[in-house]
Amino acid sequence: MTDKLNAETLRDRVNQFQRIELPGQPMMMHMGTNYLVRDLWAAVSDLLSTNEQMAERVAELEADAARYRWLRDHSVPPHNFYISVPDEFHGVKYSPSEVDAYIDEARAAFGDNDA
Repeated sequence: MTDKLNAETLRDRVNQFQRIELPGQPMMMHMGTNYLVRDLWAAVSDLLSTNEQMAERVAELEADAARYRWLRDHSVPPHNFYISVPDEFHGVKYSPSEVDAYIDEARAAFGDNDA
């Protein structure tokens, strides 16, 4: 059993394979295998790209979940959570990114290491 290959090592092996010339083997037979390897590498590349995108999305969702848990966990005495807007801020809208930034700032002020 071999160790898992990282993308760079796998890419190098595919490139090495595509340069192989097999003596005594009809070129068309090797070309068919070459096309198969190329197509498989394209599929692996797509999966690696999707994996990177999903990892980024998971990190975003984990940050959102941490914000929720922080609000939830600080919604008990003496930190009862409620949203209050002074009259002078009536009609003021905050973007989700602003709210996230305020929550992250408050978490950091409380010494939350994950903020």
